[in-house]
Order: sequence, then C-alpha cells, then structure tokens
Amino acid sequence: MDLESVTFFLTDRCSAACDICCFQCSPKNKFVMDKEIIKRYIDEGAALGTLKVFSYTGGEVFLYPDLLLEVVKYGYEKYGIKSTTVSNGFWAADINKGREMMRKMKDAGLMAVRLSADNYHQKYVNAQTLKNAIIILTELQMLSAVTVMDLKGRSNIINTIDRLRPEIYMVKNVSYYPLHLPEAVLANPEVKETLDDLENPTPWDEAYCVDAGSVQLYTDGYMYKCCSQFSFEMPQMRIGKIGETTLEQAQKAMNRDPILDIICRDSVSWLARKAKELGYPVKERYSMSCELCRDILCNKELMAKLMPMIKEETERRRIEKFLGA
Repeated sequence: MDLESVTFFLTDRCSAACDICCFQCSPKNKFVMDKEIIKRYIDEGAALGTLKVFSYTGGEVFLYPDLLLEVVKYGYEKYGIKSTTVSNGFWAADINKGREMMRKMKDAGLMAVRLSADNYHQKYVNAQTLKNAIIILTELQMLSAVTVMDLKGRSNIINTIDRLRPEIYMVKNVSYYPLHLPEAVLANPEVKETLDDLENPTPWDEAYCVDAGSVQLYTDGYMYKCCSQFSFEMPQMRIGKIGETTLEQAQKAMNRDPILDIICRDSVSWLARKAKELGYPVKERYSMSCELCRDILCNKELMAKLMPMIKEETERRRIEKFLGA
C-alpha cells in the first residue's frame, strides 16, 4: 500500500477547550512539534514518490502561524506538494488581519482549510468570527468544508446553521459527522450525549477504514496508522517512533502487518464478521467505524483467537496476488 498523505499533529494547544475533545486540547497545553522534525518527514515523504498532500492539525494550528507558514512553504516550494489543515476559525476575529494571513498561507501552498462548527466549538469562537472565516476562505477558494456534529433531532445542526446565516449559504460542502466516543470523551462528565443520541450511527457490517493511505505523527511522539481519536487506545496502530522511524520504515511496517492489511484492504467489518462467528457480542451500531475497530483490537482474548484467521486470510491473498488470480 502506497503512502499518500502524512498528517502532523502540530500542537495540542488550542484556543478552545471543547468537552468533546478526546485529545484534551486546551489553551493550557504546551506541545509544539519541532519544525526540523517536520521538515525531515516532508523530505522523506517526498522521496517516496507517492505522497499527494501534507496535513496539519491539532489543537489549533493557527496559534503558530509562523511555524505553519514555514513548513507549508517548505513542502510546496521544494517539492510542489500542497497542504491542508483544520481550524476552529478563531483567527478571523479581525477579518482584515485574517484575510492577510490566509493570503500568505495560500501563496505558501496551503490549499484547503476545514472549519469545525457546533455547539461545543461555539462556546469559544463566536458566530461572527466563524462567519468571517467562511467569507475569507470562500473568497480565496480555500474552504474545503464546514463540519457540524449530527445528533438526533438535528438540534445541533439547526442551531449551528441558524447562527451562521447567511454566510453558511456560501459554503459548498457542509459535512455532518457523528459524535466520537473514545474513553477520554466518555470519561468527561460534561458530555451528556451517548450512542443513543447519534442521528446516524455506523452499522457493524458497514465499518471501514476511511484513511488507509496515511500516517499520523501524534503529540505523544509516535506514528500511527489511524487518523481517529481512538488511536491511542489501539497499540496495534502504532507503527513507529517520531525521530527514530523513517517514513519508508513506517510504510513497510504498515504493509507487513496482517491486522492492518485486513483493515485497510478489506474492512473493519471483516474483523467484526469473524468476531461474531466466534461468539463475540458485536453491537449493531457504533458511533463510527473506529469505535468498532477499537473494541475488537483491544480485546486480547478475542484477538488471540482472531490472529490465526487473520494470518491465514492475508497469506491466501498474498498467494492469489503472486499467482495473478
């Protein structure tokens, strides 16, 4: 499997402290990824010849605009590879300053920004600031989407859309996502929502990995083959240590791992189907595919029974590929 994107968790510091943030980002956090480490992995990613994009996330990456500008520019000017990011839009409180910053970012190679908007985020970023961000990014053709949490009754969506009128009508892609429920969120007493509050939970037999060709460089110092908030709970997703493991080594580790091969080339549902055959109580629906993946991979007794089946299946596929079947 070719590596097509690398995501850098630039910081765990954020201008907000949303109760649903399973990374527990907040203004109090201090981690910032070293720019020389980022540039090293930009070099390595470009050398693979398959990389299409670099992504930067957090935390809130625009708390460090100079660092972000430098690394985005480095990847674009040296290798012609553009970047994307996600933001809560706090930087647009002053629309003129926000516009000036984003023009520099676009010239440096930042091609897309996804904005987060919901009842939790808007406790920290007021509606007018977010509307300014929509105006700026739309003008510059940099707005990839506004993402809004989807709950039953659509109250969160209705409230968010109402707050962002009329600027929200400029947005070509309003994306709805379910509330993610990793342990860090479930343990937060301020979060009242449960799986029963989700509008469209994921059926177990439709679960799949949405970002198969990517590697994530997280704030804990490790590389993961998982872009979700459940990453830290699944040791099988850890494929290297930042600063020690090269991207080429990470890619090889990813391609050699039979568990990752099944998840990425087939689906999480394959694991669930086998788990059900072994009598494991798979739920009918999950907050997202990654929650089902976590439940299976973190069950040591179940995984001990699944591993022979996983290895047999990956070997069968290897032989089929070798024979050209």
